[in-house]
Amino acid sequence: MNELLLPLGFADRIKASLERLDRETMNLLVVGEFSRGKSTFINALLGAPILPSKVNPTTATINIIVPGTERKLVIEYHDGTQVEHPLPAEQVNKFLDGIVTVSNENANKIKQIRIFVPGPMQAWNCVIVDTPGVNDLDDLREEVTYNYLRNADACIILLDSQQPLSESERRFITEKVLLNDINRLIFVMNRIDEVDSQPDGPNVARLQGYVKRLLSEKVPSIQEPVIYAVSAKETLRSKYKQESSVWRSSFERFEGELHQVLSQFAGKERLEEHVDRAIGIAYNGLQTIAERISLLSSSEEELEAQRKRLEAEGRHLHVQLQALSVTMEQESLELSRRIQNQVERGFSDLRDTLIRQTERSTHESDVQLLKSELSTGIRQALDNVLAMITEHKQSLSNKLQKQFSAFFSSEDVMALTVRNASQAERYETNASFSRFDVSRRSYQMEEESSTFWKAAAAGGALTYVAAALMGPIGIVAGIIGSFFLGGKIDEVQQQKQLEQALTEMKRSIRTQIDAIIQESKQNALQMAKQEMSPMEAYYKEHVNGRLESVSSALRIQKDGLLHQSESLQEQIQGLERCTNELCVLVEQLYSIRGALS
Repeated sequence: MNELLLPLGFADRIKASLERLDRETMNLLVVGEFSRGKSTFINALLGAPILPSKVNPTTATINIIVPGTERKLVIEYHDGTQVEHPLPAEQVNKFLDGIVTVSNENANKIKQIRIFVPGPMQAWNCVIVDTPGVNDLDDLREEVTYNYLRNADACIILLDSQQPLSESERRFITEKVLLNDINRLIFVMNRIDEVDSQPDGPNVARLQGYVKRLLSEKVPSIQEPVIYAVSAKETLRSKYKQESSVWRSSFERFEGELHQVLSQFAGKERLEEHVDRAIGIAYNGLQTIAERISLLSSSEEELEAQRKRLEAEGRHLHVQLQALSVTMEQESLELSRRIQNQVERGFSDLRDTLIRQTERSTHESDVQLLKSELSTGIRQALDNVLAMITEHKQSLSNKLQKQFSAFFSSEDVMALTVRNASQAERYETNASFSRFDVSRRSYQMEEESSTFWKAAAAGGALTYVAAALMGPIGIVAGIIGSFFLGGKIDEVQQQKQLEQALTEMKRSIRTQIDAIIQESKQNALQMAKQEMSPMEAYYKEHVNGRLESVSSALRIQKDGLLHQSESLQEQIQGLERCTNELCVLVEQLYSIRGALS
């Protein structure tokens, strides 16, 4: 496509698309129950003790490991601010301990942390994502992991050799992971050195067979799962000390197979976007070629009429761009208002319900129920916000689709191509070009635009709500735990102490949920704009593409290209060949798009 469209003014767009494809990396997400050794496993992949790892659950934030030549830490907060720190040359895990773990009291304010370190994973074009544990003692840390699943190109489910595929892990797989993408699953059983002396010993084979049978019985939708067995701890020790080990050799074989698996299916969703972008560029190219053929074949009177038409269309396109900016600004304000109302209504009701429940609490079991209602209520309130944002974006997407349908349909390409009677007969017999009917391109537009409202608030508004929630949930759960859990019930049997505890719980619930509402009000507009920006950028890209085609046609006239009469027929024939080749490319792109869907 670059070769065909380079002379037609498309170099910058194609170069930008290629650069975008090259720089995007795969997200390899590592998930599992707490204390499964996720951080140690990632350290084994990196070959050095980068992440802090302990027996008790530690990871509290989303940690994105970016292998490369840099050594730095970038903390991105939910309010949009970023803080950068250099990484020490040694004992990086100790440096990070007070930042990425539960020992950091402000971890709830952090959206994600990017850790740039040199490592062998650089050759994979892949970032590794460390997540808080599933079945964590803190429900919010669980929710952080659940919300991030949709960002994964591949997902490693880390199991424990002592209790592989527990009931909670099976629920996590069926209720959370499979709802995102079954092709992302890679099962790894860690700490295999604790059940056998060799990576390929009989106990290892027995456990692998057991997990495979259990998956077939409990999760039959997973077909022919492969269960890898590793010892992350022994591998890390061997790599870091540069010693040979059977566990290291086994782990490196797993790494080779993992790289192959990732190469087969990772990046699938982004590839769809790249193909859609290429199809859009190809159609703009066909428009430009059709206009050039028409211009080269026209009389002076026709040229003047086309010049006026193109100038008018250019003005119209500029107006459309301005109108789009105004529309998106208005839609952002409206969505901001709806977010504020939804959050205030949902969380006010939740606050009142929790306070009434607290007032009726007289026993530890009541408080346990309160904690459950707290978690359920928060998730429901968040789901309602998400549903509202999704509905708003779907409605806006339908509106913009109708408004900008001309920039996606092949109808205008066909009209330009067959404008002259002499041209019409030629292109009527051109089988490759005539295959591109309006219904196909219209359908393609619907497919492309639908991706925006489907990808609702996970990366935008929901993160701001979650920023306000992480602190309150941790605090409320902490109050409940300190007074009633962990065997401390005997300390609060006296009625006075119980009343004091319940009073403090009510105060905390009221204060923290009011803070959630206030936080959402303050950030609602920023949430809305973050949700609107991808959709706005998408339509601007298509309008600007058409504007460039118009400007290119006008430059042809201005540069006097049309007066080179001796080469007109040769130019027309060259453009016709280019049209045929582009049509073949578009057919191939649609075939690729269908295979990815």
